[in-house]
Amino acid sequence: LTVKAVSEQQLKKRINEVIKAFRLIVEKYRKRYNRGRGIKLMGIKSIECNFNPKEQTYNPHLHIIVPTKQIADILKKEWLMYWEKLTDKKAQFYRPVRDTENDLIEVIKYSTKVFTEFDPKKKEKKSTLVYVAAIDNIIAALKPHRVFDRFGFNLPPVKKPSGNFTKLNGYQEWHFDLKKTDWLNVETHKPLSGYK
Repeated sequence: LTVKAVSEQQLKKRINEVIKAFRLIVEKYRKRYNRGRGIKLMGIKSIECNFNPKEQTYNPHLHIIVPTKQIADILKKEWLMYWEKLTDKKAQFYRPVRDTENDLIEVIKYSTKVFTEFDPKKKEKKSTLVYVAAIDNIIAALKPHRVFDRFGFNLPPVKKPSGNFTKLNGYQEWHFDLKKTDWLNVETHKPLSGYK
């Protein structure tokens, strides 16, 4: 899900708006579901932001995996209603998950692209550049937000392993000797592994 790109000065505000819009959509359907009048929206999402060096603009957008096409359709429809003047139907893209591992990687991989083409619309491939100032702007704008998150469900609590713990009263101190390529006891100078 995406909206029109913005300048550096508008980036933080736009990222806040994108996250707020998504949260409002999910909350709207959570309330309907709790009242027995709708389905529950659930899935995983990440926010990513691209930088266009030619236009000097930033494009924050969401990558989402949901369990059904119905949920995808709802998200797209609600997104278009929310952003009616700042996006269009053609800019929103979804497809079925074909390769679970690769599609999960696509969603959780990064929040910004380190290497960027100067003109992404040109087909010819030239060397890519790293726009450090743009990456810094993106990271600063994303700072208070979770880049990767779930919505509509909670994970089951993780059972902490019960284990026996031993309190150590005495300990040995070791130092790594580069010449002997081994750890030597500080008091006895004996090697730890005796590796040759």
